[in-house]
Amino acid sequence: METGDGHGIAFLKNLFLCRELSAGIQAYCGDASLKSFEEALSGEEKSIPRAIASQTHINNEMAQVATLVLKDLDSPECILGCDPTDVGKQVVSKLKSWVYGSTENSTLSLTTSIVSGTYEEAEFAKDLCVASLLDCISTSTCFSLMTLAESVKCAPLYRAAEDYSLQHFEEAIDKNVAGLKLLNEQQITHLLQSDSLSLSSEYQAFIGLSAWVEADLPERLSRLADLMRDCIRFTHLTMAELTQILDHSQLVALDPRALELGAQAVIQYYMASDMFSSMNGLGFNRKPRVQLNAGAEIERKGATTSTISSPPMMLSAALKSGRLELLPEEKNADVDGISKAFTASVDLNGKKTRTRSANMERAALTLAQEQEKSPSKTIVHAIAVAISACPERSEDASGMQILPARRALF
Repeated sequence: METGDGHGIAFLKNLFLCRELSAGIQAYCGDASLKSFEEALSGEEKSIPRAIASQTHINNEMAQVATLVLKDLDSPECILGCDPTDVGKQVVSKLKSWVYGSTENSTLSLTTSIVSGTYEEAEFAKDLCVASLLDCISTSTCFSLMTLAESVKCAPLYRAAEDYSLQHFEEAIDKNVAGLKLLNEQQITHLLQSDSLSLSSEYQAFIGLSAWVEADLPERLSRLADLMRDCIRFTHLTMAELTQILDHSQLVALDPRALELGAQAVIQYYMASDMFSSMNGLGFNRKPRVQLNAGAEIERKGATTSTISSPPMMLSAALKSGRLELLPEEKNADVDGISKAFTASVDLNGKKTRTRSANMERAALTLAQEQEKSPSKTIVHAIAVAISACPERSEDASGMQILPARRALF
């Protein structure tokens, strides 16, 4: 039976995916996936793969092409951030046995077995690899699987890992530290900008961003201020959280632009005005995120723990049906992560519109009064930013109004 170019290209893609994804299985899959394969191998369904596999064998020419294209059939290119586990290796072994039989090609690796088999078996092996990884998405693996899926362009796995990361972000930044470090800037930005990011407080978004920056400080520190501006919704931070960012974050202390951005948020907090967030083109996103109530939070935490008594669903279904059934891709609306910076002056007292410089003087004075009542280094930062935005008017009587604010700096 002859195969066209399209069939050959599909085979090469499946072979590549099996090589890369099987490495992920060895690193991330656990007892639940292993139990699914063991139950399938001991049940009546074990004849399904042989029945669906036609006799369209991969010829020597295609095998040679595969070797030339992939160079090394058993050496994946993906970066996993952790070593293979014994359980993960067993899962790959069981997967191979399910597709190719428990005795056939027993000494060969999965990818070598694929090259020695049929086109349909290669497709089925790929489906089982995807299903295995879909079922092992957890707070300990979701970021890592996003990176793996992105590197091999596996859309179903990427969508599932990303959705899970959005819903379990706070837990994942503690449990999948290695995966968080591997995320690229586009990925961490998309997560933090999403309206669907589930957080107990906006401060947790800053914690996640800080952890990502600290993972590669020399390369990422210069991006801190821009990412804070684009990803952190300052209007939803409390004053206590702003103080924590400005006074206790060593990371922010290393970046003057990030410090200034936090100070602008303090000005906005006390003056109740959006205008102050537009200084130097830095805008704030006011849209609320999806918040979980206490009951949903308990339910969510309970759902994150995979037990061996409840085998993965995707993998079990694929083993029984001989194919991987996926939900149709949903089109997500584009998320406007950043609101446009306000450029117009605002009416602070509801009666007349003031110029921007006058507003900044008013902010400096208000903050100076607040500083006298409750001294705070955070407010001092904000006063400095407010004064820096005021014009130099040493001979103008109105310029004398900000002297109390200047004194509050010292």
